[in-house]
Amino acid sequence: SVLAVLACALLTPAFAPEIYTLLVTDAAIWGLLAVSLNVLVGHTGLVTFGHAAYFGIGAYTAGILMKNAGIPFLLALPAAGLVAAVFAGLFGFFCVRLSKVYFSMLTLAFAQIAWAVCFKWNELTGGDQGLSGVPYPDMRLFDVIPGLASLSASARFHVIALLIVAACLWALRRIVNSPFGLILQTIRENPERSEFVGVDVRRYALTAFVIAGFFAG
Repeated sequence: SVLAVLACALLTPAFAPEIYTLLVTDAAIWGLLAVSLNVLVGHTGLVTFGHAAYFGIGAYTAGILMKNAGIPFLLALPAAGLVAAVFAGLFGFFCVRLSKVYFSMLTLAFAQIAWAVCFKWNELTGGDQGLSGVPYPDMRLFDVIPGLASLSASARFHVIALLIVAACLWALRRIVNSPFGLILQTIRENPERSEFVGVDVRRYALTAFVIAGFFAG
């Protein structure tokens, strides 16, 4: 079951070398990105080639806020999602007006613009050298939880990442199984008929864009 998989992943630091802990952490984060993309591709039928842009925008937002502004992780993380959602709404406003291959190509174009800005803006993003020196989240809470005080920094980050990913996956599951999610599936199956019965296809597609961008960020 899902809980069994989560339990095994959480216990990785206890029975596997540290490199495997890092790999499982990365796999969980990339898995959340894939599931957020599925909101667009799988549930709405919007084939986007630029979804990684929101992942990058969120990462830079959180990193810059924590490194340069001293914002704590608990505030930087939702800020990353919100900034990514804003850009997803901005890009999506133009993209949802097109269809099929034109839609896909415009999403790719916006992603390339975002990449170019991050790559060239050395003073803010570090350019091709990357953004180094981003601090770990404040993990002092582990010191007061019995049995967890001895965990290394990477193991603590692993636990935090898995719990956040699990919460996001639960939220996405609730969204796609809601009436809103069913309308997205209707749009995927037949957008023309959905529009004929009164569904505002562009508005729902843009909302899906924002939701997917938020969780990617």
